[in-house]
Amino acid sequence: MLLRNDRALIDIYGCDERGSDGGGMTDSGALILVAAFLLGLLVYFAHYPVARSRGHRNASAIDALNFFPGWTFLGWVASIVWAYSDNMEAE
Repeated sequence: MLLRNDRALIDIYGCDERGSDGGGMTDSGALILVAAFLLGLLVYFAHYPVARSRGHRNASAIDALNFFPGWTFLGWVASIVWAYSDNMEAE
C-alpha cells in the first residue's frame, strides 16, 4: 500500500519520504562532535611531542611515520612504540 500523506509516512516509518525525521543536530551535539574530533587529533598526533620532549634522535621521522601511514592502525602503533623507545640524544 502506497501512502501519499506525509504525516502517515512519518507515523509509520519515523521519517518523511526524503528520509528526514524533521530534526537536526542540536548545538550541544555539534559541540560534542567538534570536541571528539579535536580530541582524536590530539591523540593521533601525540607521538611527535612525546618524541621531541624525550629528546629522541628520530623525532622528525616518527612524525613522518605517524602522518603518512599513521592512518592505518599498524603505522600509528609503530610510531608510538618508536616514540617511547630508548634512542635519545646524549646530554
